[in-house]
Amino acid sequence: ATEVPFEVIGLPIGGLTYQWSLNSTPIPGATGSSITLSAPDLYHAGLPAWGTLSLKISYRTTMVRGHDISNTLTWTVLADCNGNGVRDDFDIQNGTAKDVNHNGIPDECDFTLCCKGVTGNIDGDTNDIVDISDLSDLIDYLFNNGPISDCPQENDVDKSGAVDIGDVTSLIEFLFFSLPLPACP
Repeated sequence: ATEVPFEVIGLPIGGLTYQWSLNSTPIPGATGSSITLSAPDLYHAGLPAWGTLSLKISYRTTMVRGHDISNTLTWTVLADCNGNGVRDDFDIQNGTAKDVNHNGIPDECDFTLCCKGVTGNIDGDTNDIVDISDLSDLIDYLFNNGPISDCPQENDVDKSGAVDIGDVTSLIEFLFFSLPLPACP
């Protein structure tokens, strides 16, 4: 934790109030004297995990009767949602992370991005239909380094954490034995 000097003007009357904001947007529920930020939590809350973090501290004082005084402290926040030691924006710039919808969130952290309904739409069909072409694309990817969907949640059909032969098995079970596919995360 970094300590930042804070000077109270006059004598505070009552307690201090706190509001944390990211890029001038208040973070819901962040009204304590400290905050712990994680990129995935902020992404899922619909907030970017980079930019300017600020803390507004307000209090009543004897110096200005009937008025609140506030100080705002700011920090720069840089996200690394996948924990690889590289800032997310650099991952995207360098091509080590994809950002197909250009929202500044690496696709592997953007769980609202691509997977709709169930897993298995390997070919990226816009109607989200899982069919034999998805199985063909997955086999081509695994054995011939063919192309695959930009959506990691779709590609990991069995939700094992890896794209492998288990995903082929899940697609075969769905297509030929009518077993259900897992729901998207």
